[in-house]
Amino acid sequence: MPAKLLLIIVKYLMNSNLHLKNMAPEYTEESTHNVTVHEPFLRISCETYTTIKKDGVKIGDTRENKGYNPGEETEGACDLVLTIGEAIWTPEVIAEYQASQLLPPETILAAARQQASTT
Repeated sequence: MPAKLLLIIVKYLMNSNLHLKNMAPEYTEESTHNVTVHEPFLRISCETYTTIKKDGVKIGDTRENKGYNPGEETEGACDLVLTIGEAIWTPEVIAEYQASQLLPPETILAAARQQASTT
């Protein structure tokens, strides 16, 4: 191989290597949501799984679970939770949930068991 061609290749490789060393890594996140509606009172839970990648290679996972009750603030919730909440949280459902917060827990459990046995 001629010396001049070898010198060109070495310079190219050195410049490419320097360029790669100075590049900042690219971090990306991919999230999926698993949304569930719970009886009684149509409470919604959202389990979010996030995969973190550095330059396209997976470096970690996170899992977060949040619950939302009828009539309560849903700020920061995923679009799916917001859409489902708007569809199922009618004024009647919200009133029923708020009234249930005044009842003793054993009354709520008994109502849930009765509802489960009829469905």
